Amino acid sequence: VKILQATGLPRHLSNFVFCQYHFCGLEEPVFTAPEVASSSSSSASRDPQCTVVFDSTKELAVPASEDLLEFLADGAVAIEVYGHKQANHRRNLALWDLGVIQAKTRSLRERWSEVTRRLELWVQLMELNDAGDFTAVEVLPAKDVRTGGVFQLKQGQSHRVRVEVRPVPDSGTLPLITASILSVSAGDVKVRQMRVSKNNPHLDEGEDMDSYQVKVEASWDSTVHECPQLSRAASPEQRVYLTVRTVVELSHPAHMQLVLRKRICVNVTGKQDIHGPEDREMLARLAASAEDEQSADSEAAIEKYLRSVLAVENVLTLDRLRQVRENSFGMLRFASLCLST
Repeated sequence: VKILQATGLPRHLSNFVFCQYHFCGLEEPVFTAPEVASSSSSSASRDPQCTVVFDSTKELAVPASEDLLEFLADGAVAIEVYGHKQANHRRNLALWDLGVIQAKTRSLRERWSEVTRRLELWVQLMELNDAGDFTAVEVLPAKDVRTGGVFQLKQGQSHRVRVEVRPVPDSGTLPLITASILSVSAGDVKVRQMRVSKNNPHLDEGEDMDSYQVKVEASWDSTVHECPQLSRAASPEQRVYLTVRTVVELSHPAHMQLVLRKRICVNVTGKQDIHGPEDREMLARLAASAEDEQSADSEAAIEKYLRSVLAVENVLTLDRLRQVRENSFGMLRFASLCLST
């Protein structure tokens, strides 16, 4: 990162000018001081604006990750320029020693925390179980996945997405309050081959619940993405990534909308033991011929046919339960709206 100079600065605020910026993968900000001698920023000039020369080059080393690739593709580096009011315009104080810079930095960091607050976006994928309830799917860690693990989905099941927005504790004192979640969507599907990584798995650890958090649960039809890896069991060497986009409405410090994005990784496993129509027809013929031919193969065919029929009935029953629950919820909402009207 090379910073050459800052131009058009107000001269009366150009005492002790320095820059700072944050870069993806670095925990602490990067500070840059100008050159000690800068004739264009001298207070003796009558020009109301001045130029401060930095001529600084810094080489940054950060871990390679999915977040870094997205930052390099779509992100931006905001370089902040700070200056101080000159106490005496006739004096040109040389305040570029390291001790003064560190003292000024500590003061600015404390003031910066008053206008800073971080948010966390938590994502859960829900799946319809045998009892007709939506429960959270299992998440398995993987060394090559740095998005919080791999969601294990079952082929052919109904799914939902549950998102929750929480303020990060000790991330600043700005009164940032989320009022509601306006929309949740999933897209930007990417299928990538698994690569060997020496990094440790990155897992999001749970934190204390904050008083200002919102959550919502939305239905998700994975077939709309037209991605075969989301509709059937994928190869173990493939990773399927999606981006969950959440629009949040803030009530403090101002009424505004905020867009949050989180990258997730999913894996679709094999569906239940349900045979297609052709297979069931063949099993039915074998079962019907068992009356004339009592053999081990015929008994196995009968047992397999019965298991197939029971599996189909089980899926249909779960689908009926889901429809009843959704219709009942819709009727209750309609009734409550009528009563409130």
